[in-house]
Amino acid sequence: MNTVRSRILLAVLSLAAATTVLVSTNRYGAGLSPDSVNYVAAARSFAAGKGLAMYDGSPFVILAPLYPTLLGSVSLITGLDPLSFTHIVNAILFAAIVSLAGVLLSEYLAYSPALAFLGGGSGHGRTAAGPRLGHGLD
Repeated sequence: MNTVRSRILLAVLSLAAATTVLVSTNRYGAGLSPDSVNYVAAARSFAAGKGLAMYDGSPFVILAPLYPTLLGSVSLITGLDPLSFTHIVNAILFAAIVSLAGVLLSEYLAYSPALAFLGGGSGHGRTAAGPRLGHGLD
């Protein structure tokens, strides 16, 4: 991220990503899948001091533990049920993903900030390491 303009563009894209999540989940909340039910149950269990457990009480060992631990921690701090703020946490996390992806892509596609933000490349430039993108695929 060399220029101020690039940083501003990345901030705008991150804000747009967060806004998209908030607008799309504003009316009905986040949709729930079977995995989501387990994440929320594990967050509730964590907030209650019972560790990470799925909705049926079995140990939460199948899915990644960081997200329900984050939700449970926020629930402990705020006293709110995880379902009431998941859309906000998801918006923040999505903005962070967009921001980090922009930083990484701008470092490795330094020859073209526009391509870094689009997340693609034409194969006609050099990365920070030197070789052409798409070398040998032409």
